[in-house]
Amino acid sequence: MKKSIFGLIFISSFLSLGAYAASKNEDSNEQLNLGVTQHYKKAVESLQKSANQGNAKAQLALGVAYYDGRGVAQNYKKAVEWFQKSADQGNSKAQYSLGFCYNKGKGVTKDYEKAVEWFQKSANGGNDQAQYNLGVAYYEGLGGVTKDFKKAAEWLQKSADQGNAKAKYVLKSLY
Repeated sequence: MKKSIFGLIFISSFLSLGAYAASKNEDSNEQLNLGVTQHYKKAVESLQKSANQGNAKAQLALGVAYYDGRGVAQNYKKAVEWFQKSADQGNSKAQYSLGFCYNKGKGVTKDYEKAVEWFQKSANGGNDQAQYNLGVAYYEGLGGVTKDFKKAAEWLQKSADQGNAKAKYVLKSLY
């Protein structure tokens, strides 16, 4: 019974990148709720300049714009290119985003092992969602990792310590 719950949680744990990014941006949801008109095309132009100069945060944001199709035509391959540039600079959110793309096969060939590799890098950088996904991967033995309940509990605890409700729920069912 527990195994099927964990598999379902793992599969359903991957949020839309736009929703994930918006949830991490305090101003984003407030602006949308207030009905403030977004000027995505203008924002993308500005992001493009900064991203081309090597700004990792701008590269991530540009990747999210391409992933969600905000201000530009939706293009998963371009999203992955920008996520990669940002991830290569150590941006844990971009590393998570690459893992997400590999998990879903968006802009790249679906590859669960590469997804777990990027989740590992992101988790090491402190990303709670990546820590959660990595914990579940260790619990289930997914993405090329060997089942390891101790590592699963460690990663889930790190995620839960940051307030991740899903990790807290899974940890409760482990004990």
